[in-house]
Amino acid sequence: MTNLPPSSNYSLRSLRILRASTLILSFFFAFGLISTSFAKPKISKHIKTARKELNEGIAQTTKKIRNTNLTPQQANVATSKLHIQGLRGISQKEALLMLGNIADLIVESEISQSRADDVAFLLEQALRQHGYPEAEVSWKIVGSAPNKTVILTVNQGPTRNMGVVKVTGIKEELKPEIAAYFKHDKSSKIPTAEKKIPFIPDNMKLAEENATSYLLSQGYWKAQVKITNQHIHPDSGLVDLDVHVSSGPLYKLSPVKFTGSSPLPLSPLRKKLEKYNQSPANTQNILLIQSQVLEYFLSQGYTLASVNMNQELVGTHAQLTFDLNIGQKYRIGKVTITGLEHTDPFILKRRFDRIVGRPYDPAKMDLNQKKLMASGAFKSVQISNHPNPDGTIDLDLKIKEGQARGISTYLGAGSFEGPIFGIGYHDRNFRGKIQSLAISAEYSGLGILGRASITEPMLFGSDRQLMLSTFLLSHEFDGYKKYELGIGAELIWKLSEAYSIRFYGDALAATVNSVGLPEDALGYQDYGVLRAGITQMLDYRNNPLSPNKGFHGELTTETGAVSGSSVIPYSRLILQASYRQPINDQQYLVFSGQAGTIFNNDSQNFPVDLRYFSGGSNSIRSFPRREMGPTADGNYKGGEAYWVSTIEYNRKVAGPLWTNLFVDAGALSEFAGDLTSTDVELAAGLGFWLNLPIGPIRAEYGYNLTRDSGEPAGTFHFTIGVSF
Repeated sequence: MTNLPPSSNYSLRSLRILRASTLILSFFFAFGLISTSFAKPKISKHIKTARKELNEGIAQTTKKIRNTNLTPQQANVATSKLHIQGLRGISQKEALLMLGNIADLIVESEISQSRADDVAFLLEQALRQHGYPEAEVSWKIVGSAPNKTVILTVNQGPTRNMGVVKVTGIKEELKPEIAAYFKHDKSSKIPTAEKKIPFIPDNMKLAEENATSYLLSQGYWKAQVKITNQHIHPDSGLVDLDVHVSSGPLYKLSPVKFTGSSPLPLSPLRKKLEKYNQSPANTQNILLIQSQVLEYFLSQGYTLASVNMNQELVGTHAQLTFDLNIGQKYRIGKVTITGLEHTDPFILKRRFDRIVGRPYDPAKMDLNQKKLMASGAFKSVQISNHPNPDGTIDLDLKIKEGQARGISTYLGAGSFEGPIFGIGYHDRNFRGKIQSLAISAEYSGLGILGRASITEPMLFGSDRQLMLSTFLLSHEFDGYKKYELGIGAELIWKLSEAYSIRFYGDALAATVNSVGLPEDALGYQDYGVLRAGITQMLDYRNNPLSPNKGFHGELTTETGAVSGSSVIPYSRLILQASYRQPINDQQYLVFSGQAGTIFNNDSQNFPVDLRYFSGGSNSIRSFPRREMGPTADGNYKGGEAYWVSTIEYNRKVAGPLWTNLFVDAGALSEFAGDLTSTDVELAAGLGFWLNLPIGPIRAEYGYNLTRDSGEPAGTFHFTIGVSF
């Protein structure tokens, strides 16, 4: 830069920093005087940002300047008093965006030599932060007051952007993680040189520190990450880095030690923590151990318990030692409930009376709070505790009731159901009993469906859920159409975090008419069904809506009777299981299988609608849903036994978008005894899915590897929800 008056006391850079600081400080001083004359001063977002930057120092300001955006109006104001020439590959407005609110602050003040020099200095720093490390900016003032204009002349110099980052000294799977710290674009949405990641020397030291911290968190407690060489390509301006990692050993966890006194035996806790022995001494495992040690005492009523953790390296192991300070044991005393207007207080009192006198457990209180909120009857639930000298804790529930009633509509589509439209009414606090009433009507490509149900989410104050329902439907499938009326009940009992049981029972009356299937393939056409069953569920998945890790299994056993011209007793067995194994944060594998069989003494008359059907997005994906297996007159008639197995590879593409490759195998036999001799169908395919908060939206195509005459070459599926 040029045109700066000489100074005898400060270096060139120091004087510029002092001027920029003085300018900002003067502005805030003036603003403060003005704001005292107003009762409620309003401080703009840019002013707050600038004040924060001033407190952090002008050096930090120049680093953060690129993250502040001007509005188009501010950019136009700046352009009227400030002209930038000599830019290459960057427009004047983009350069002003780099300056952020500082340019606006300067041009709205009276133009002077010091302010012109300040904006030139700040633009020079901004350019250097955006891939032009040798940028220089000079200034001059033209015109006279009040039409003075600052002209900035830019010599951008060569671009310097990040090239290849070569990492050595660490295992292959960690190299991309380390390289990412050096190639991280911190310029946000502000334009960078040639739209690439700028090479900023000052940021490389921070990248070394962050990469080192990452390895420390993974259990490499003596790791060091250093840039050993950098090479600049003069033709492209790209900077290649050689990064060497001195990782040291991956430290493992030794068995946990305890000091201090404990009123509870420690052997159950030690046994629970055994699974961490010899595990990597990373941040995740250490935090899990610490939380489980504390939870052990809190769950037994030692509400004020504290544990201090010390860490020591012994050889290649990390020794964790917990100093216990357990304190007094507390039990739940009086429970007070306030804020209820329409809800029967007896319902909540019955639930909390069950825990009076039990050890106070903060985790269980959180579950109670979540359970009440999940009912949909309340807008907020706050539970506060008040310890007493006698060893009891009184609970105070402050509740705000929500809008329980409403009408909803929904619209969707599926590759099997076709278009779907529904309308419904709900009351999530029916009769003030925290019961949920739901009535709905749905039209789809299959036909119409009407449903009504009432759910008791906390049966007799417990965590058991009871639902009574009734339905009426008219659906047309390939080969037949059915009319059905039914009533049912189900009880869901969650025995632990992972294990739950569902008991159910139904009474149905149905009529089936042929739409292609011969009548002798329909079984009974007018019949009733009485059935009851149990489904046992074991769920260790990390996320029920969109899991990528863990085991999930269900076993359903059902017994019933079909009443037509005679009574056909039957039993049904269905087993489903899946396991998801992560490869890393971007990839995981899925192994799944399912099988089912029906036992009855009259296969000829057993109703078609009670049989199994295969094909579809959760079966063999080379077939449309329900269009695989035995046929009659070209229409599918289902079967009494089936099995399906799947291997699937999932990989993240970008953001919420994932892709998957899969292979499906399975069979469906008309009679249970013929399953082992039935031809196996194979499918391979590709899919894409969006990982959304409501669950995945999947689009998949399955190709038929064992195509026979009359079978499709492949099938496209569109569906919502995770596969089993």
